[in-house]
Amino acid sequence: GGAFRTDAGPSSVATGLLRYLGPSSSTTLLSLPAVGEAGVVALRDGRIITVVMLTVRQGRIEHIEALVDPFKLAPIAKALGTS
Repeated sequence: GGAFRTDAGPSSVATGLLRYLGPSSSTTLLSLPAVGEAGVVALRDGRIITVVMLTVRQGRIEHIEALVDPFKLAPIAKALGTS
């Protein structure tokens, strides 16, 4: 299995997101509309590295779920023409 990471609390989560997806990570972020949630596709060197789904309640992010498994990302990459 792959690595599983859980962060809790606004400061810890923000620090982790900036470390992996922030300006110094050479990552391009694209919005991904989804029903009832906000989504982000993260690319590095033209390849999808993760899809992040954000559950927003009352204007604040309540839950973050990220998909990083290359096998599961492959259909998304193909649909976006990045495979």
